[in-house]
Amino acid sequence: MQNGEAEQAYVIHGNVPARGQAWLDELKAKFPAVEFHLSYFGPVIGTHLGEGALGLTWSIK
Repeated sequence: MQNGEAEQAYVIHGNVPARGQAWLDELKAKFPAVEFHLSYFGPVIGTHLGEGALGLTWSIK
């Protein structure tokens, strides 16, 4: 990977793990060099976003 490219990424879901996993699988196919993980929103953020929300976060070099 070159500087500025994502190394790791997290798909974060609001109580919809199957939808989160489906999106993660799609992203893995498009970006095979990135290490993807599945996680969930905690109660504070989940309260504001609502059930069914999906998010993506990543870290770069």
